[in-house]
Amino acid sequence: MLVLFVIIGVAGVFVFFLEQKNRKENEAKFDEFVQGVKANGDLSDDEKKEHIRNLYTLNGFSIVQMNHASITVSKKYFSLGAAMMWFGILGVGIVVYLIYLLLKRPEVKIIFFK
Repeated sequence: MLVLFVIIGVAGVFVFFLEQKNRKENEAKFDEFVQGVKANGDLSDDEKKEHIRNLYTLNGFSIVQMNHASITVSKKYFSLGAAMMWFGILGVGIVVYLIYLLLKRPEVKIIFFK
């Protein structure tokens, strides 16, 4: 049984780093899309905001605030890799991770228009 916990914990490390790499790539794609929408001269300001709002809401983000100058979005990320690493601590660590996830503040991003 101990070997199973060690294997899951080690696999969790690899999954965690893969998740971090993918997350950075996705954030870069989001930023590229936002810059493309902002630079599009065919869209009105309201249409640009709507496209950007849709991008984030369809990808699980919450809209915290939206005004004429910016959109503020937030999201709590669940990490399977971190959960696997915590599970590797004899199985009881998963409870610690889930409590941490509940208490964790969401990450906030502000997109400015002007």
